[in-house]
Amino acid sequence: MWYELLYIVPPVLSDEAVKEAQDNVNAVITQNNGEILKSDIWSRRKLAYPIKKHEQGIYILVHFKAPPAVPRIIGAKLKFMEDIIRFMVSKMLKKDVEKYKSEAK
Repeated sequence: MWYELLYIVPPVLSDEAVKEAQDNVNAVITQNNGEILKSDIWSRRKLAYPIKKHEQGIYILVHFKAPPAVPRIIGAKLKFMEDIIRFMVSKMLKKDVEKYKSEAK
């Protein structure tokens, strides 16, 4: 299955700490038989409402392939990571999946 993970880290983290959080999340995916297709650090953005006393956050988007049970495992592990304010795992849109499939050919 093809999935999209969007998560937010606190804006007070240094660039090194953001990269470390990104590496930790990517490691969780790969340790559970997932394949990272894309992992992008977006930018610092204003949140719609305060989350854990933060008005802003740094968004990170990950596209990955994994067996169907992996998103639940990832969610369970991300809940306990201190550097993650909020996260969401969802299935990728068909147009995005087709884009990756055409690039692989």
